Amino acid sequence: MRWIPRSCELLRDLILASLLVLVPVLIDGHIRVGAGPETKFRLFEYGVLLAVLFSLPLWAARNRNGIPRPGFVVIGLWLAYLLGRALFDPHRDYALDQFAAFASWLIFAWLIADACPAPARFIRMLWILAWGQLGPVILAVGNIFGTDIYLHWILGHPDWRWGSELIGAERGVIWSSLGNPNFYANYGAMVLIWLAVFLCLARRWWIRILVGLYAGILLVTLVYTYTRGIWASLTAMGFLLAGIQLAPVVGARESLSGLIRRYGKRAAALGVAGVLVLGAAYAVESSQGPLHRVGNRFQSALLLRDTSMRSRPLMWYAALRMWRERPFTGQGWGQYAPRYLETVYQAAQETEPARIQQITRSMNTIWTDRAHNDYLHVLAETGLTGYALMLLFFLVILGTAVQALWRGGISRERQIILNGCTAVVLMTAIQCVYDFPLHLPASAMLFAFAGGGILGLSGAAPLRRFDFPFPRGGRWLAVTGLALGVVMGGGFILKHLVASHFHEQGKRQLQSGIDSIFKSQETAWIHFRQADRYLERAGMLYPGNGSILFDRGRLSAYMRDSSRAIDYLLRAKATYCVPELYRVLCDQYLQMNRTAQARQASEILLLIDPDRKETPFLAGLVDFREGKFPAAAVHFQEELRINPENDRALGYLGDIYTSQGHLEMAARMYEKALEIQPRSVDLRERLADRYRQLQDWERARQQYETALEGARMLPDPSFKQRIEWKLKELERLREPH
Repeated sequence: MRWIPRSCELLRDLILASLLVLVPVLIDGHIRVGAGPETKFRLFEYGVLLAVLFSLPLWAARNRNGIPRPGFVVIGLWLAYLLGRALFDPHRDYALDQFAAFASWLIFAWLIADACPAPARFIRMLWILAWGQLGPVILAVGNIFGTDIYLHWILGHPDWRWGSELIGAERGVIWSSLGNPNFYANYGAMVLIWLAVFLCLARRWWIRILVGLYAGILLVTLVYTYTRGIWASLTAMGFLLAGIQLAPVVGARESLSGLIRRYGKRAAALGVAGVLVLGAAYAVESSQGPLHRVGNRFQSALLLRDTSMRSRPLMWYAALRMWRERPFTGQGWGQYAPRYLETVYQAAQETEPARIQQITRSMNTIWTDRAHNDYLHVLAETGLTGYALMLLFFLVILGTAVQALWRGGISRERQIILNGCTAVVLMTAIQCVYDFPLHLPASAMLFAFAGGGILGLSGAAPLRRFDFPFPRGGRWLAVTGLALGVVMGGGFILKHLVASHFHEQGKRQLQSGIDSIFKSQETAWIHFRQADRYLERAGMLYPGNGSILFDRGRLSAYMRDSSRAIDYLLRAKATYCVPELYRVLCDQYLQMNRTAQARQASEILLLIDPDRKETPFLAGLVDFREGKFPAAAVHFQEELRINPENDRALGYLGDIYTSQGHLEMAARMYEKALEIQPRSVDLRERLADRYRQLQDWERARQQYETALEGARMLPDPSFKQRIEWKLKELERLREPH
């Protein structure tokens, strides 16, 4: 029966190796596989659970018990606390989903430590990781030269050159398959550290040349991301790692001359070589080159001119404000994103709205689902307990590595690998201060790979001695309970995979209906009905998903069911919130003449997202409904400054000018609106009314007749009857008395 544990071990290692290759390529990328974006995120979670399932027989079959190491104890405590928080959360379905996404990398670290108790096994995994990531690097190289296999092959773009709504007409930065230059840079920097480990471990010259070439190409692509965060974290990591290496020597009071003799020549040679290479590259390239752009971004950050740096304090302040409301328990898993906008709004009301608007006006988008600081994000969502366990995790992992490196008596291979693992953990710990690597599956997985390497390789004895501290009967009982949990977790994830499929299909049908609404009402309603069926199935499988509820609310709004739309949108706000949600909610409140609630939604939009299309328009519409015409006119004019193609804003401006007696100005507004939307029956009727008031009988008649042709195609006969009556009235007025 020995083949059973051996087979389980092989299958577990195969799953872990597959995840190392597939997760960075698929998860952070926009490659559509199966059910859509959410499916790719489930890949990591489901793969980890599957690896745990094949690990259970191995844990149960071990004959010796051992004392768990501190790192495993901390992981277990943190997982238990986070799972308990999710189970008792009011939005349990949603909280469990967020827990599974975050906890995957913690379990992955545990599995790597268990699977790689010796340097040789870790190096095999490292080999698979390094060479398995050639795909994103090749795509990144293509980006540098202005071509993109990803756009051409995956998205079906007709040309190999840049040019899409996603990126723009010209090449700007590396995009690769990871969907964002910052994501690629953070993940690529970790791969670069692992390649440096390979260079130190390689014994054959041709392997060193290949790895060195690979590392050089990867380094060039990282420069072309124009991301400054990785350079800051890599530099700080280098100094900290050097301090860890030198501390035992300094503690032993070795003389300064001895230190210089031991390390001085190598450090000086590396420093001079680095300065010469960077200086030469900087001098040769133009002022628009990548090094110049990275330098300019650092300068902008130091002078606080950069919008990203100016917006981060607002995100951090929002996280601290959420934490202060519930200091010990936090807001709950995944609650930062839905609470962010209203937290910013409340903070502005208590301070000065103008100061908040100075930040929000310069941001690409006011909404964010991450605090851009993983420490504060965890603090806001899980409270002081979760935050303390997170810090304890980092301290224990780094402490374990430092203890192993200082203790001595380990092989050269083990020492090199531990240094690489420590470098990745240090870099991530620094990056967590101003970014969110632990919430990006690819980066979190590579970090977990390093943490697992430290746990597995830091002890002199293999990790095989670790086991459940129970007798054999209790051990089998514990394994059975854990297996049941894994199977239930797998069912939970599979349910969400199916829900993701229906959600993706529903969103596509909804967008098709929106695109065809002005071309064919009948076609649009066919798409809307199909979208309703798909989204209803997704909602039945995953009732707590705010994104699904939001899309159902949008669909109900387009199907003119305002009451149902408001219900879905209010439920969506509990777990999901974007500015668009407030826009749709405000519009639906206006449809139901609930002006007070519409005003509250419009005020939030005006504060947090003042320069976005439709924001001033909705604020103006609320003022218009309340008879505040001067204030409404200001908002409509602001909307036209942002979006000159908004025919509805022009139409309402025409109505305001009409109420003020400026008939010629009103007519000009309607004329401009009809240039944008020539098929609008309502605008033509209003323009004809103004011409009639100006006694321009001929133009009034032409507009009425054109409006009548359009009204005959509408399902509501009242438009046709009203315009026919106005035409008759116009003929009566034109008759000589």
